[in-house]
Amino acid sequence: MTFKKLDGPDKKEQYQDIEHYQRGGMGDIYLANDTINNIRVAIKIIQVDASNKDLFEQEFDIASKLSHSNIIKTYYTGQVEVNGESWFYSIMEFISGGSFRDYLKLQKSLLPLETVIEYMLQIANAINYAHTYAIHRDLKPENILKDGNRLMICDFGLSKYINVKTRAQTFKGWGTYPYMAPETWTFDSSTVAMDIYSMGIIFFEILTLQLPFKGPNDIDYRDQHLFQNLPELKAYRSNIPIKLEEMIYKMTSKRPTDRYKNLAEIVNILESLKNQNVQTELSVNTELLLKAQQKISEANQKQLKLEREKFAKNEKENFINYSVNNIFQRYIDHIDKLNTSLEREKISYNQSPRKLYVTFLNRSFTISFYSTDYISEFLERRKKMFFENQKQRYGFIIQEYQKSIVEVDNVVLVGKAILDKNLGYNLLLRKEEDEDLYGTWECVWFTDSALNRNYRSGEYAIDIPDFFNEYEFGRDHVMHVRTMSMHNFDSTMIDKLIEKLLD
Repeated sequence: MTFKKLDGPDKKEQYQDIEHYQRGGMGDIYLANDTINNIRVAIKIIQVDASNKDLFEQEFDIASKLSHSNIIKTYYTGQVEVNGESWFYSIMEFISGGSFRDYLKLQKSLLPLETVIEYMLQIANAINYAHTYAIHRDLKPENILKDGNRLMICDFGLSKYINVKTRAQTFKGWGTYPYMAPETWTFDSSTVAMDIYSMGIIFFEILTLQLPFKGPNDIDYRDQHLFQNLPELKAYRSNIPIKLEEMIYKMTSKRPTDRYKNLAEIVNILESLKNQNVQTELSVNTELLLKAQQKISEANQKQLKLEREKFAKNEKENFINYSVNNIFQRYIDHIDKLNTSLEREKISYNQSPRKLYVTFLNRSFTISFYSTDYISEFLERRKKMFFENQKQRYGFIIQEYQKSIVEVDNVVLVGKAILDKNLGYNLLLRKEEDEDLYGTWECVWFTDSALNRNYRSGEYAIDIPDFFNEYEFGRDHVMHVRTMSMHNFDSTMIDKLIEKLLD
């Protein structure tokens, strides 16, 4: 989009000679001449529609309130219509020195400690002031501009007012992976603690010229932020004051409550370091302090291991619940479509967390799922028996454990969809690989051969634990008194069960 002139607070078409400068995080940045004040200004221009109008009005409102020597000044905000489209624009101070990211990339050696602390102090003072109004939520070197030796915070595009409680959905997908606080990944409310964590990562980077966490994708970053200790700063440079080191470790604590309550505490520490000789410390305490740090790191690592296990379990449960709700909804949608054409009687249903009960006149079918513990218990029991049988037969182990087909197929959930006497089929949720987020649903049913003494007609499901053994036989195509059939779950499987209900 081309903009030739824009109105300002002092006169129409105050900003002229507008030219595109660069693509910003939340919109395009242009440069223009302010014809009243005779200065060069930067202009952020963002297209507005109903879905983002409130967001950008809020961003510009926050930016216009902030007045600090280390925050980019916003002179004016306005709105313009071009070819029937609505655009917000924000007139800002223009800083030509480039971003702090550009500056850090150019460094060939570590910055002097005095410079490091000065930069940290400027950032901390700016965000401490900004927190009077808003949480930034996307702090990173790209959003810090450099004007000589002065750093300037910009781009409050993800900001939230400090007194507004926001939940996960409004924040999902926002932020920059290397700097996102652990609670951001689990979609907690936005807090001051998020900015403190991001700032701690930036401080690590200023000190070492390295990022503490690196990864090829968001999952890798998430796991490191959630479960991995910050690398030892002393491994990158030896002359770090322990007080500064401890401050960064506390800022990047995994739990928000373990971090500083506000930026004022961080500013005070940095001020005290600035006012003393940061190259020297009381050597009498150094050895004891290093031992204490090592003990804290070891304790944190143990706790993070427990947290990882807990998170993995919760994540698995969330995945299971989502998958169950998803398949229930497919049955419900199918039934609702049928009901639109039924006037005298309707097919009714009742859903609970792991069960769907469907009735029509005097018949019903039930879809239910077993606990995931049954699968792990079966696999543990099978493995134990595998080795015990060898010991009993040979006196020692001669063969490596052969995985169960349940294990090979990565079966994570078993259920059944049945009418009376188990007529129907088993439902199976499998993951093609561990990284597969949602898995694949399969239908499995059994029919008796004439050799079965307890022969019954029709297709039926089998209860746990017998199901596991029958599944092994069926997948291995072993000659047996039962035949197993398997089919990807789709609408024909739903029709198959509903047809039995209507028989």
